[in-house]
Amino acid sequence: MWPAETVGQSRRFFDAADRDAFLGLAEHGWNVEPNLHFSFMGTHLVWARTDLSVEEYFDWFEASEERFGRHNVEETTLEPVLISWHDRGLLDSATLEDVRLHFFQTRRKHINIIPGFEVSRVWEQSAVQELEESGELEAALIAAFKEPLATWSEALDVMGSTS
Repeated sequence: MWPAETVGQSRRFFDAADRDAFLGLAEHGWNVEPNLHFSFMGTHLVWARTDLSVEEYFDWFEASEERFGRHNVEETTLEPVLISWHDRGLLDSATLEDVRLHFFQTRRKHINIIPGFEVSRVWEQSAVQELEESGELEAALIAAFKEPLATWSEALDVMGSTS
C-alpha cells in the first residue's frame, strides 16, 4: 500500500500518523520505505531516490508541512531548496536532474512535492496456499491490512466482514 500518495493524503497522514507505531511496522513483518515523488496535474513524473533512513525521512517531512505540497516552478526559488535537499541526502543527483528535466525545462507552472511511503509485506506462497485451502485467506488478509492502516488512523471497511 502507498499511504500519503497525494498532497492531501500526505497532510492527513502526517496529522494522524503514530510515528512509533508506523515505523515499528518493520518489527511485525512489514517493509516501510520512503516514496517521495513529484507530480503535475495528478501525474507522477519523478520518483526520488534517497539516502535517508525511513525514520529520518518521516521526521523531515513531519517537521514542516511547507516542505511538501504545491509549489511554483521557479528556478530561482525552487532550485536552492532542491540543492539543499540533495546536500542533505533527501535526493540523489539523478533525482535532482530528473526534476530539473520534467519541471524547469518544460512549461509546467507548478510542482507537487509528495512525501509518501510504500508499505509492503511478503507472505510465503505455502502459507498463502494453506490459508486459501482452509478458506481463511480473506480473513487473514483483512486482519493483516488493518495493522498498518491503524497506525495512521485509517479503517478497513470490508462489506460482509464481521471482523
